[in-house]
Amino acid sequence: MKKFLAFTLAEVLVTLGIIGVVSALTVPTLMKNHQRKVFVTQLRKVYSQLSQAAEQAMTDNNAVSLSESEYAGASANNAMRFIQDSFKTVKHCTTAGDGCIPTSYKALDGTSHSSANYSNCYVIADGAAICLFSGSSWEKFVDSDSHDQVSYIIDVNSVAGPNVVGRDMFEVIVYDDGKVGGYYDSSYSPDKEDRLDYCKEGGFGYGGQCIDYLMLNGWEMDY
Repeated sequence: MKKFLAFTLAEVLVTLGIIGVVSALTVPTLMKNHQRKVFVTQLRKVYSQLSQAAEQAMTDNNAVSLSESEYAGASANNAMRFIQDSFKTVKHCTTAGDGCIPTSYKALDGTSHSSANYSNCYVIADGAAICLFSGSSWEKFVDSDSHDQVSYIIDVNSVAGPNVVGRDMFEVIVYDDGKVGGYYDSSYSPDKEDRLDYCKEGGFGYGGQCIDYLMLNGWEMDY
């Protein structure tokens, strides 16, 4: 008589149970890490396009700064035109409630941020939204002693969630010298961990500290 070796029903059920427990513990973490990578990849793409556009604007105008380019001047229209000329836009919203970005965001600490100061948003071809951060000192390229800039809000997936500052929404500043980054102040130079703390509390720059942290951290979203 031949003997056949096989698993018993109890052994199969125990094995499946172990696999189920391990999956329940690991799959959520894997999904979260994947989503973080997606957000960072989308952000880096828009960041790279902004950097290239700023350099191209100066090259096309034979200028050494954006304040010497065709986009110079204390006018939000110039900051808007910079986006129109630099990206393929598929939708324009004059206010946050028009369907390009949500009407409010949350910080990583759970506090709420209104989108009232974000205007003239453009949804670009890859699905991200870029908005002008309205304010007299944030929408112009003007050569002066100050560190001039135009501040934009980038939502990497437009109105889709999670709509959290530092997760899928960031403030990105295009400076007069063509550099692109987060919050800058000559009297304020926090280290990487300080930037992460401000990012988590939704502090300076509505996400400007978050992109600074990511850049200093090798574009890894480990928070």
